[in-house]
Amino acid sequence: KHLENEQKARGGCPADWAWIVPPISGSLTPVFHQEMVNYFLSPAFRYQ
Repeated sequence: KHLENEQKARGGCPADWAWIVPPISGSLTPVFHQEMVNYFLSPAFRYQ
């Protein structure tokens, strides 16, 4: 549901695909074949 809402609002879901998909049996998850763009929204909390 969250992914669908983000697609409607922004045209994509900001996420790092490597962190979302688990390393074992990742192809069985529904987000495996989803295209995700890793961009940063501002203002945001960032690593220091």
